[in-house]
Amino acid sequence: MRHLLLAVLFLPVRLAAQSTPPPADHGAELATRLERIVTAHHARGAFDGVVLVGRGDRILFHRAIGQADRAWGIPNTTETRFPWASITKQVTAALVLQLVGEGRLALDSTLSAYLPGLRAEHAGRVTLRHLLTNTSGLTNTEAIPGFHVAADSARQVMVTEALGADLSSEPGKTFSYNNLDFLVLGRVVAAATGQSFEQALRSRILDRAGLRKTGMIHDEGVEMRLAAGYVGIGTDSARRFAPSPPVRLASYGAAGALAGTAEDLFRFDRALLQGRLFAPALRDTMFRADPALGYVALSVWTYPLTFAGRRVTLVERQGSIGGYTNLNLLAPDEDVVVIVLGNVDTADLFMTYGGRGLAYEIMREVLAGGSAPAAR
Repeated sequence: MRHLLLAVLFLPVRLAAQSTPPPADHGAELATRLERIVTAHHARGAFDGVVLVGRGDRILFHRAIGQADRAWGIPNTTETRFPWASITKQVTAALVLQLVGEGRLALDSTLSAYLPGLRAEHAGRVTLRHLLTNTSGLTNTEAIPGFHVAADSARQVMVTEALGADLSSEPGKTFSYNNLDFLVLGRVVAAATGQSFEQALRSRILDRAGLRKTGMIHDEGVEMRLAAGYVGIGTDSARRFAPSPPVRLASYGAAGALAGTAEDLFRFDRALLQGRLFAPALRDTMFRADPALGYVALSVWTYPLTFAGRRVTLVERQGSIGGYTNLNLLAPDEDVVVIVLGNVDTADLFMTYGGRGLAYEIMREVLAGGSAPAAR
């Protein structure tokens, strides 16, 4: 089901102005370099969407490019909302860790402790940590016929049935990307708080971090200022675009149904990095990769990358549904955030670890010499 894009006027794109630029005007120099990178990717048909770069509490660069809706000729702006897809998992993980910090949940407790009515042989073996690292062995929703086009009531039955199916691997041993893990975490949150997952997410994470333009997508209703998604046909500048195949975005729930702006995602990142959602020790736990699993951490990937001879630790959360392709890239020790929310499928966006792609090029420029933040 393709959500309608209401013909609401979008504001024209403008870069943040400098009220009192530093003598060398490093912020303007960095913005110019980043502008060239974004424009080049757009020109070859590899990116439409919004890019936001922040250092500390300052936004260094905030740029929208391309079309939010090609049929209506509506441009992307910095106010355009995008489905965050699996970046939702990072937000869900933050909610779980907040409840861990309050003593309501424990990472190494099993599903049987929180979902006592669950009739599954493995309920006493799958832990919250397994769910957060996609090592539960549970069935992936992608393997359930009709799951992502079914109505909500039918999906809930499908989830319950999938929970009772045999595991594909021993819990904690093998990474296997799985939306069901986070849908189950949504149920755990509801059981621990006595609220719906959405209510708990709103009051405990979104409102606390100041996310005013972000929320869960629902089966029915109009999503204001939501960009339409497109898939590319062809390559380079000759690339053409077709609307994404129909899908009920709401079906991804706690695994992928959030939609919002880049600036709201920046607010979430700042609250996370500053320890305003839960204690810094738990944030470090969230970012710590399991050596047995490579770079896999709790809902994110953490890995080192070298920029101009300097080794930097990156924390990455990808998100992709249909034509929507997003990346939330953090360099915690540098206090830098690079956010890319796109509404065309972008093959190289997820190649940062390989030293290429839009996000990599942006991070490289920021770490190379963009240390002076532009005033907002």
